[in-house]
Amino acid sequence: MKNVVKMFSAAALLLGSLSANAAIITQDVKINGNTFFSMGLNFDEMAYADKLANDPFFEPTQVGTAFDPDILSLNSFSFLGEMIAPEDMDYFEVVLNGMDLSQTFSFLSFDFESMATGIVAAFSFDEAFPEFTEVSFSYPNGDIDVFTADDVDFALVPEPSVLSVLALGMGMLLFGRRQRS
Repeated sequence: MKNVVKMFSAAALLLGSLSANAAIITQDVKINGNTFFSMGLNFDEMAYADKLANDPFFEPTQVGTAFDPDILSLNSFSFLGEMIAPEDMDYFEVVLNGMDLSQTFSFLSFDFESMATGIVAAFSFDEAFPEFTEVSFSYPNGDIDVFTADDVDFALVPEPSVLSVLALGMGMLLFGRRQRS
């Protein structure tokens, strides 16, 4: 039993140390209340700290995939449950506030073609001009649907934090101590 507790404690510490260098930010795009797009973004905290310390022209509140790919990159993307590989996206760019990851993005633009349905989707949002937000779907039969700012909403999906991993590790250590007594 002692070895099992040590193994779980070591695993919890390893998970905590691995997640300390990067955060995965999950954002959903909803149209009329239904989630159409979901994306996972990698935010490398070590690269962010390095650039913040060494680049006098770095703007920490405007971290984007185009200008800071070492800090922020697309990890996963889904359209109505269909996973779209990042390399299969025709275009993807997002900008967010690196100093407050609890905020949603300030700029998002992407387009791609769904291999499963043949639907071509294009999306554009800029926090400076939210009234020009637009989502369009072009169907294989030639029909087009367009949704505007009134129809579109964004949701930041909370991720498990390092504190929960730490609590798990501490719980395992306490459980191990209790078993010894």
